[in-house]
Amino acid sequence: METAQMQQPNIFDIQQGVLQKELGMEQAASAKNKLLAQCREACKQAALGRADRTGTADDSAAFLVSIGMAPDSLGNAAGSLFREDCWEFTGRMEPSTRASNHRHINRVWELAWWYEK
Repeated sequence: METAQMQQPNIFDIQQGVLQKELGMEQAASAKNKLLAQCREACKQAALGRADRTGTADDSAAFLVSIGMAPDSLGNAAGSLFREDCWEFTGRMEPSTRASNHRHINRVWELAWWYEK
């Protein structure tokens, strides 16, 4: 008597994981599109005010607090803050300056030399 073999899904499919990540980021960003655009602009303005033209997620949090919102109001959409052509990852990581983040590590992004506003 032959036993039917069940196919297990490949849970280690890198391409599928990347696809799901991209889809999730798109969904989160579109759900908070207007607020995300405001936070992106605030990050750009903060970077333009620095000699090294860098920014982190803390810049977005500071902007949100300045307009009376919770610093984590973007939720998962915060993962899309620096997903524009005008930003480049510097390779640096710095601890968050927000006390509530318990020194969580932020990526440091540099605003492109050609970007002016």
